[in-house]
Amino acid sequence: MRLNKKSLLLGMIVLLLSCIVGSSAKNSSFLENVQASMVQEKDSDQSQDQPEIGVSALGYCVMNADTGEIVLQKNADEKLHPASITKIMTLLVTVEQCKNLDSVTTVSENALNQIAPLSSTLHPMPKPGEQFTIRDLLYGLTMCSGNECANILAEAVCGDIDSFVELMNKRAKKPVQKHSLFKPSRT
Repeated sequence: MRLNKKSLLLGMIVLLLSCIVGSSAKNSSFLENVQASMVQEKDSDQSQDQPEIGVSALGYCVMNADTGEIVLQKNADEKLHPASITKIMTLLVTVEQCKNLDSVTTVSENALNQIAPLSSTLHPMPKPGEQFTIRDLLYGLTMCSGNECANILAEAVCGDIDSFVELMNKRAKKPVQKHSLFKPSRT
């Protein structure tokens, strides 16, 4: 059974976010911590000081999807390095731009040379000249956190990494992502 683009995108985002949230929880689930914090906040007169919810992130924002109300936040308006959110944006832009996820692209030396030492990569790392489908690179990007997959996808979609970053920034300017700005990573 082949997945369509929308199903693949939603599944990968849910999987990636569940991994991020799952690794953030210490002794109980993230949602249990958020719910407990909400109860504590209602009982507290100090609405300015938000309770600790057991998340080590520098910033987070929990919004009620039905009302748009911000329930919990920490440094929500601070400009922070987006880390794996960049991979989610890479996934989103790639799926939006690619007509055929089974099209094949070739790994360039440039895509591999832009990877910082000790960053997340596939094992073994692809070699220049190897060919992959866009779909396989999306799996490598999301399941294995392969930074080189992001670069290879960027070149497949736009021809070069800098143009893809510009495209991500245009996409990030949509109202929901107004504080996002992506930059090419350099070694």
